Amino acid sequence: MIKEAYILAGGKSSRMGEDKATLIFNGKPMIQWSIEAFSVLSLEIKISSSNSLHKQFGYELVKDEYQNIGPIGAIYSCLNNAKTDSVLFTCCDYPLLDRDFYQTLLDAYSNEEIFILKSHPLIGIYSKSCLPIIRQNIIEGQYKVMESVKKCNFKEFNIDGFEHLLKNVNEKSDIG
Repeated sequence: MIKEAYILAGGKSSRMGEDKATLIFNGKPMIQWSIEAFSVLSLEIKISSSNSLHKQFGYELVKDEYQNIGPIGAIYSCLNNAKTDSVLFTCCDYPLLDRDFYQTLLDAYSNEEIFILKSHPLIGIYSKSCLPIIRQNIIEGQYKVMESVKKCNFKEFNIDGFEHLLKNVNEKSDIG
C-alpha cells in the first residue's frame, strides 16, 4: 500500500519565467492542487524542491542530492528519503490531476518496480529497488528518466478517461 507522495516542484521553470509551484491557477497555487488531492487520499506528502518559498505549504522539502541534472535527480533523492518501499510521484505543473485520478492509479498498481503514465514518466509509482539503477545512470551521466525506467520492471498506466486532466502548465499561455 502506498503511503507517501512526492510533488516534484524543484524545476527551473525556464519556459514559465517564474516558479510554477506558486503560480496561481484557478484561484490557488498550482502545487496546492496536488497537495489537496493527496491529502484526501491520506498520503504523507513531501515536496521535492530546494526553493525555500515552498516551505510555506507546510511540508518537508527534499533537496536533490545530485544538483542540476533534472527530474532523475529529484526522483533519486526522494526515493532515498522515502520511509516506505514504493512512493507516488507527481509534478506540480499538472494541477488538474485529481483525487479520482490518483485513486485509480493507486488501485491499478500491482507491485511493479515502476508504474507510470505512458509518455509521462514523472507521474506514477516508483520503488526503492530501482535506486541502484538510477544511481548508476546518474554516475554514467545518463539523466533521462526513461533510460532508468527501461532498466527496471515497469508497466504503463492506462489513462483512458483521464486524458482531459493531463494539462501540463509550462507557459503563461497555458493558464488561460
